[in-house]
Amino acid sequence: MRAYFVSKEHVELDLHGMTVEEAKRYLELSIVLTLDNVDEIVVIHGYRGGDALRNFVQNDFESEYVSRKYLWLNPGVTSFIIKRNIRENLKEA
Repeated sequence: MRAYFVSKEHVELDLHGMTVEEAKRYLELSIVLTLDNVDEIVVIHGYRGGDALRNFVQNDFESEYVSRKYLWLNPGVTSFIIKRNIRENLKEA
């Protein structure tokens, strides 16, 4: 798993070299594994090597755990904000 931890509230995931299907599985697993530890996931998908990953991350990828997506000024990066109520509900269970 290619993950670059920056802080307790933030993790970076690098999707370079993955297919859309690989990226989908990787994002789904990474989000579930980091729910308790992070508020934001920064996804590095790139943009020069083609639009497939960027379009998937920004337009098509959805998760019940993601409340918002933020597009950066860098077109190769997108941030996911994790839902707080999901994390709190999981902790109570």
